Amino acid sequence: MCKASDVANFFINLSLGEEEDFITNLKLNKLLYFAQGWSLARLGKPLFQNDIQAWKYGPVVASVYHDYKNCGNTPITFVDEKYSNTVFSGEQYALLLDVYAEYGKYTARTLTTMTHESGTPWSQFYSENENNVIPKEAIRKYFSSLPSLKSLYPSSIPESMITGRFDSQAGRYILPADDEDEGYYDF
Repeated sequence: MCKASDVANFFINLSLGEEEDFITNLKLNKLLYFAQGWSLARLGKPLFQNDIQAWKYGPVVASVYHDYKNCGNTPITFVDEKYSNTVFSGEQYALLLDVYAEYGKYTARTLTTMTHESGTPWSQFYSENENNVIPKEAIRKYFSSLPSLKSLYPSSIPESMITGRFDSQAGRYILPADDEDEGYYDF
């Protein structure tokens, strides 16, 4: 099983180079919540073990929040040099791409509004001045009740497409263009 920090780096990496769809700490934590929810509903298992807590501005993975709190509300512009896409299975990779395609286009404020709707796990477990854990079962039940997440990618991405290399100069992970070519996709 991967860690929440792996998923965070995946989303940050996808956003690097985007002119408008940048990721702040607030947006990143909402994407982690949606990824965990859809993993529980679609794959029947958690994507990561870290707890998600109900904070004032929505669901938060505390360790990831603390990793990026120095960024404030500015875009996160770096990934961990130890990050590798190879920690994800093909089905997790496909799920993460689907989650980013569906939710990555929204602002942090819009994602927060979505998580605050009546009946969401956040709305059930939030209490002012407390950081209550949102049980994974509550998250699974909620996401299982929603219309299915659009699958834009095969249900499992071949492992050969997940491998790549970290480009320290660019500060991001680069995927190979294909097995025959030495070129790389800037992904």
